Amino acid sequence: MTGTSITVGNILSLCATVSDSISGTRKKHKEIMAIQIVSQFFYGASSIVLKGYSSTAQNAVAVFRSLAAMKKVKSRVLE
Repeated sequence: MTGTSITVGNILSLCATVSDSISGTRKKHKEIMAIQIVSQFFYGASSIVLKGYSSTAQNAVAVFRSLAAMKKVKSRVLE
């Protein structure tokens, strides 16, 4: 792994952290979920760059969970 990929991965992770902070300032449920989805994409991209593939799978599941919450899908699996 090169120094450049570590730097890019950390910058993506920083973007994810900033978007997590922004989601905490939102009042509407859909806005919070939408920003958290963006955050999970940043985390996922960071994990790919840093070769953390199991973390990438976890982020993909989090995106689907957030999408389901936005659409108000009822499921025992999600509860």
